[in-house]
Amino acid sequence: MRMSNPTFPLLQTINDPADLRRLTRHQLKPLADELRAYVLDSVSKTGGHLSSNLGTVELTVALHYVFNTPHDRLVWDVGHQTYPHKILTGRRERMATLRQLGGLSGFPQRSESEYDAFGTAHSSTSISPALGMGLAAGETVAGRNASGRRAQGAGRSRRIPPPGARPGRSARAGRYCEPQRFPAVQAALETKGRCA
Repeated sequence: MRMSNPTFPLLQTINDPADLRRLTRHQLKPLADELRAYVLDSVSKTGGHLSSNLGTVELTVALHYVFNTPHDRLVWDVGHQTYPHKILTGRRERMATLRQLGGLSGFPQRSESEYDAFGTAHSSTSISPALGMGLAAGETVAGRNASGRRAQGAGRSRRIPPPGARPGRSARAGRYCEPQRFPAVQAALETKGRCA
């Protein structure tokens, strides 16, 4: 599906995640809709990973809305799912150069943006760097969060279940969202008044 002369009035106001955090919660859904259309329009012109990026639009909006990026670091497990992240972190106008010689990389690149905390390509690479960054930040910079995101490939790698996981039950089935397991997420939500 080719889009002719698409307009993105809300997305065009977002030049970095600080702009995103100034939006109200009610503006996040329209922003996600525009972001999805922008990804579709961009990839239809340059090629690239489409469906994997369409699947991370809301996740990306939510992460940048809740966390104070780049101070809080996002470590992507699947690098080819970061086009929405690139668009929201100041690279929107360069999306026409995606995967082109001299253009934007199809994956996170530390040399490309301060928002790309770790360069990755495919799956199963986020847990160790996020843990290392979190431990290092705890020793050097108080109040910094490091969050590893596994949006794809979870079934392709062996994961160690969290403490208290019952045998035979998926450790991923909602257990990572419990506040006692991720106090930094809970604290960030409470600080911003975004807890349900």
